[in-house]
Amino acid sequence: MIRTPDQRVRVFVSSTLQELATERQAVKQAIEKLRLIPVLFELSARHHPPQALYRDYLSQSDVFVGIYYQKYGWVAPDMSISGLEDEYRMANGMPMLVYVKHAEDREAGLNRLLKDIQQRNILCYRPFSTLEELRELVENDLAILLSEHFQAEAEPGPPTRYHKLDVPTLSDILVGREKDIDQLSTMLSSGRLRLITICGTGGTGKTRLSIEVAHRLQDVFPNGIVFISLEAITDPELVPAFIAERLNITDSAKQSISETLMSWLSDKKMLLILDNLEQVISSGTFLSGLLQRCSNISLLATSRTPLHIRYEQIYPLDPLPVPLGLDPEELTANASVQLFIQRMREVNPKLELTPEDMVAIQTICNRLDGLPLAIELAALRIRYSTPSLIIRTIKSSLDLASKGPVDLPDRQKTLRATIAWSVQLLHEDEQNFMYALSIFHGGWTSDAAMELAGNFIPNQDPFELMERLIDLGLIYRKASTQRIRFDWLITIREYAREEFLKRHAGREMEKKYYRFYAELTHQHDPLVRGISDQSSYIVLKEEFENIRAAFNLAIQYDDLKTAWKFPGALSMYWLSVSKLSEALDWMDRAQIRTDYDVAGQILADQVSFSRSLMIKGLINYFAGHYLEAVEELQRSIAIFKEHDDSHAQSIGYAYLGLAGLSQDHPDTESWFLHAIELGKASNESYSQILALTFLAEIRLSQNDTAASMRLLDQAEALCHQGYETYLSVNNVVRAATLLALGQPEKALTYYLESLRWFDQSGFKATNGWALIGAAFCHLWLGNTTDSIQYLHASIENGRNSGDPVVILIPAMGLGVIQVNRGEIEAGSLLFLMARRHFSQLKYRAWRAIRQTIEKLDAMMEPYIKQLSEPTVDWSMDELIRKTMEIQAQPERM
Repeated sequence: MIRTPDQRVRVFVSSTLQELATERQAVKQAIEKLRLIPVLFELSARHHPPQALYRDYLSQSDVFVGIYYQKYGWVAPDMSISGLEDEYRMANGMPMLVYVKHAEDREAGLNRLLKDIQQRNILCYRPFSTLEELRELVENDLAILLSEHFQAEAEPGPPTRYHKLDVPTLSDILVGREKDIDQLSTMLSSGRLRLITICGTGGTGKTRLSIEVAHRLQDVFPNGIVFISLEAITDPELVPAFIAERLNITDSAKQSISETLMSWLSDKKMLLILDNLEQVISSGTFLSGLLQRCSNISLLATSRTPLHIRYEQIYPLDPLPVPLGLDPEELTANASVQLFIQRMREVNPKLELTPEDMVAIQTICNRLDGLPLAIELAALRIRYSTPSLIIRTIKSSLDLASKGPVDLPDRQKTLRATIAWSVQLLHEDEQNFMYALSIFHGGWTSDAAMELAGNFIPNQDPFELMERLIDLGLIYRKASTQRIRFDWLITIREYAREEFLKRHAGREMEKKYYRFYAELTHQHDPLVRGISDQSSYIVLKEEFENIRAAFNLAIQYDDLKTAWKFPGALSMYWLSVSKLSEALDWMDRAQIRTDYDVAGQILADQVSFSRSLMIKGLINYFAGHYLEAVEELQRSIAIFKEHDDSHAQSIGYAYLGLAGLSQDHPDTESWFLHAIELGKASNESYSQILALTFLAEIRLSQNDTAASMRLLDQAEALCHQGYETYLSVNNVVRAATLLALGQPEKALTYYLESLRWFDQSGFKATNGWALIGAAFCHLWLGNTTDSIQYLHASIENGRNSGDPVVILIPAMGLGVIQVNRGEIEAGSLLFLMARRHFSQLKYRAWRAIRQTIEKLDAMMEPYIKQLSEPTVDWSMDELIRKTMEIQAQPERM
């Protein structure tokens, strides 16, 4: 037998080798994070034929992970199927996780294989676009699989608890911080200290230390640890949204994102690492409130200054100790020297150190005050020199530190001088190019660098220069699935920004910057490129910090015409990541409102304004602001009519119909019919799909079931023409129709199919109604255990999206279940509290939901009458806690 490297839980990774090489590494990292064994057969020396190798490895593996993209793989002469398919066939009976990268074209064999996989009852089948997304999916799915499949108890238990370990994996060994790691780990493990701020000057290694502590504590926090870098933002108001985004919590704009975040965290035991908190130090008030409400949440912050708020425990971080003497043993044991040698070996592994070199290293570490970042920058110079040679230049360079800003501490002056010393290796125009890169936020591409900073090096390749900056440790490559991206540490960016402003006014470049990103945003508008083009979403996500900074600059320069270009192009992105509150804020700041007069503007600017106003109407619809939505959509359609733009009108009318449907507007039906008519005339399918799907709901309310089903069939046919994402919505409406007709078994099939499409689409915040529908289908069919699981999932979805409706209706259902179990008083009280909260909402439900609520009311009426007037009034947090208690109880037979 060909043995695998370890006997722990083994995860076999199947994919083509070359086209998915980086994806295989991402999956390997995710597997290793969970302390499992990745089995990738190409990692071993091939003493056996490949087929025998992967078959033996598969026979010893516990989980099969398949990653697929475009290629079917090589078919050996003695085989009728490829090795890729053979691996899949050999894994029959093994728990399977399958991930499919978005692709326009695939080889026929792979299409056939994927169709077969979809028809099988595998654990999950998920699409992905980016390495980050794939890594997160694999990590979370494996964690769920381990808890459900390998550690399942005999009796059904509650749904798998949330767990998210999202901390950078670093290949280097942290030097000289063992004591700090132990102390911080002990402090955080105790549970008594819930906010610890690692304080220290720039370059002391605060971020690196926090990451190491996180890996040490991953078994302490059952709901996970998440690393959140705040270096890209300077507005404290964005901190709640930034944290929520990293936790995959969505912003429906139906309540503040801070309220949604705190509600979701209120029953979690997690560690959040907030890196570079000095950027947004005044967010301390929000963080204090979070700690008060969420009693099991701990925060580990890194900052140059303390927050000075309640609960904070300051942990000062000094530089590494420096070698005081010349004793060889003392030198090699010193942390500063060890760090220097470690980094030196990475760039010049063959260099033999002489006694003179060791003395030079001691001198360098002393002159750099033991600052880790400064030592690393100095060590990278060994690529071109030796310690003995560079000591001659570093002395004179660091003497310049005394000429730095007088308000900086000496160590910060030393770090700045070290950065300047590295920059001196560049020619003046190259330096100016580097300084100009400081205009970017959250990284940049070589194309953006050429466009915005290329004029400083007119006769050079910016890509080659950035490679040189990487060699010097001034910037680094950033992970991206589509294009090579670059970024740098915040300390170095601050230095570059100050130097740029000394040499250039910056005004013209800022204008060039925001216009560049306005155009880039427009070019990647999914409604322009096609909704099925996933590359648009990837680019917008990667560039969003630049886009946000560009929009802010356009507003700062009072350039509303350019500012209008952003919201119209970001609509589908905002909805996919659910940044709805921020979207509305942008449009308010850009004066996008119904009373703004654009009559005197040129056509292109009127179109930009009108598209943004249409998007504002759509987002207000999702946020539940139906009256505002109708006004904004009607105004945008009026402008489109002036310019005879039937394509935009059709989309506007579809959105208008959605807003009208939510408030029983008398013109709703005619709006949907206009959308269908204009969509056909302009060959616009997206608007027709929306209008046909939701016109079916109107026909159902008119008791014309046959017409409703015909409309859904028409919408489904259009979905199969490149709009498969919207099968999720189509199936929800079809299922709701069947449920309203009293056919829960048929309805359940479509609800489950809808959930599959929701899961693949990325619009996961909108799947709450499918979860609710499936839950009540199970309830009416007598499947109480399944119903409880779906009701619980519905509540989590509502908590995650900040939509109280998606919490309260399931809570009512759980009250009914509790009564059916014989816990009449507790169940009646839960139902009553949920019903009270629900009655305070201005919400018009679909017919199926209205009928469900009416049915629940009728079932509970005799029990509510028997209930004495309650003296309590539960908060939403208390209500949710009660639903969790029901889930934890064994079901009575």
